Amino acid sequence: MNICVGHQKGGVGKSTTAINLAIKRASVGKNVLFVDADPQASSVKFFMLREEEQIEPSITCTSLTGKAVYQQIPKLMDKFDDVIIDTGGRDTEGFRASLLVADTLLVPVLPGQFDYWETESLPEILDMARINNPKLRACAFINKADTHPGISMVDETVDAISELEGIELLKSKLYYRLAYRKAAELGLAVHELPGKFKNHKALMEVFNLYQEVFDA
Repeated sequence: MNICVGHQKGGVGKSTTAINLAIKRASVGKNVLFVDADPQASSVKFFMLREEEQIEPSITCTSLTGKAVYQQIPKLMDKFDDVIIDTGGRDTEGFRASLLVADTLLVPVLPGQFDYWETESLPEILDMARINNPKLRACAFINKADTHPGISMVDETVDAISELEGIELLKSKLYYRLAYRKAAELGLAVHELPGKFKNHKALMEVFNLYQEVFDA
């Protein structure tokens, strides 16, 4: 399966989501290719840290941007069970190229009106991609939701996303937790964190998202 984790807005947690899903997928024995399609290449640096620390499972990571995403991924697909693409935080050529080779677009959306506004243009982009990739599935989920019960804009955002045509709203939500940042610093997924850093809520959040995305 080819999964593109993308959004036109930066800072919504695309790389964190893509990395955690890729490592979770590899942990069940799948051969995963991770494509960093963001010119900043932060995910490449993350996987370099894993390689230096000899952390298993090992994941092949490559950097492809612009048209190269569309040109090169089909040539690599037969060698891997799954391809996970981490795109940049803008409506770039690389983002649109990713939609032409993806089975699923996974869209992290932060709670709040400003972040929803950035999502409103997605149906038009998807319509164009589906001309050449008619089976493209698009899924959105709430990311970095506030854990404080008195501060929540989740319900409003959920209602707004539900009205967007051609985008499926997943039940899974990821919350704003220190565990995600700590895992990234160590070159780990949240389910790999050692005892004193382990966060079972974060672990279950990623597991639930993984199941919805891969229909496990």
